[in-house]
Amino acid sequence: MDAFAPLPAADLEAALAATEAAWGVTITVRDLTGWLRGADGRPLLDPERNSHRRQSVCERGFAPACIQHCRHAITAALRAGSAAACQHTCWKQVREVVVPVVRGQALHGYLFAGAWRAPDPPPPGPWMAAWRRLPAWPPSCPEALAAALALLADGLWLAAERQRAAPPPPGVDGRIRAWVAARLARPIGRAGLARELGLSPSRTSHVVQEACGCSLQELVARERVAAAQRLLADGDQPVAAVGAQVGWPDTPHFTRMFRRLAGMPPGAWRQRHRLA
Repeated sequence: MDAFAPLPAADLEAALAATEAAWGVTITVRDLTGWLRGADGRPLLDPERNSHRRQSVCERGFAPACIQHCRHAITAALRAGSAAACQHTCWKQVREVVVPVVRGQALHGYLFAGAWRAPDPPPPGPWMAAWRRLPAWPPSCPEALAAALALLADGLWLAAERQRAAPPPPGVDGRIRAWVAARLARPIGRAGLARELGLSPSRTSHVVQEACGCSLQELVARERVAAAQRLLADGDQPVAAVGAQVGWPDTPHFTRMFRRLAGMPPGAWRQRHRLA
């Protein structure tokens, strides 16, 4: 028998979209430990999938309380409790079904599905009209939805494992990018890549330019900024710690490089793209 190839990220998104359409919900996927990243460290899902701002009520008047309720509080509650499926109501009185992703004793993330209008009205704000348009809680069968989400989470976990176990992308472009991605926290130079490719240093420079469309130095900078953006959006590490983790321990240099490639300093980027 011939095994199926690992599902590409686009197909994982399609599976989530089909589930959303079947149940009439919006699904948010929270990754706490990197379980939904490929072998190169890149997310397997669209980063917007990790944000509640896809919900109309959540998008209006997004505030620090949104992060506190739908990131920190629910994570703490699931870790402290039995990590079972539950319902969660945020400070805007939006209710969702929450299904944790647990392996062994570790909480790796969770899936939200919703949203519904809780019985009590939210505090006044620009979200009121959107909140009134939500269907009232409960849905027809929240337990069945939770069971379907649990199966979906298991499928995402297996698909992510297969993605990480897949061989590097074919061609020299894939080899170069995989080599760089595996070494972001360390000094990266042409000599090491030349040894990896079995080429002379001068030939390596030409190959990188032809395959990736930029110099090795620029490719490393782009990959480091992309990795920093993921860390800034997903976690609470200080900017200096993020810079050091992606290979730029000099914070002013990290800030300059990030601003050049992302159009704003890392702190401002985090504020704009903070996920909840």
